[in-house]
Amino acid sequence: MPSPQLRDNYYQSLAWPSVVKSVLALHDAAAAKDIWTPATGKKFRVLGWDLQVMVNVTLQAAAAGDYVLMYDEVVTKPIAVLGIVQDGLPVAGSILSSSAQTGVGAFAQAVTEMGANILAPSHTIPGGYLSSAANNDVKVALLVAATGAVVDVGSGELRIAGLIWGHEE
Repeated sequence: MPSPQLRDNYYQSLAWPSVVKSVLALHDAAAAKDIWTPATGKKFRVLGWDLQVMVNVTLQAAAAGDYVLMYDEVVTKPIAVLGIVQDGLPVAGSILSSSAQTGVGAFAQAVTEMGANILAPSHTIPGGYLSSAANNDVKVALLVAATGAVVDVGSGELRIAGLIWGHEE
């Protein structure tokens, strides 16, 4: 019986990204922030990311349990939770992560770790996450824990910085 034949470089095309996006964005309104807009008629496939979420200006409207979500065009298609609000009023300089919220003094440490993680990515998805439709964007927003609705951060600001990588298909 002959061995199965796979398309040339099929696995290589999944393992090595063809697109690497540098992200430096401010989320400062009731609307989500686009961090990857694929070319017209294309779908994105997220293979991995190394993104840090920092409170740039105190989030007056946030509550403990609210979370920062990276998603596929609509919040009902989540890709990953990037950060969770641990304190009722996250102050400027706080780092939001999916495991813990660090204090103001930890920003330099987080930047150092983010640089180190570029070579050893902190988050990857085996096979990637393929967009549900062509022309969808990867978005980031702060969501209310109880309802999943996007929070109007009011006078507050979240800074999202790092890299996201994958393919456009």
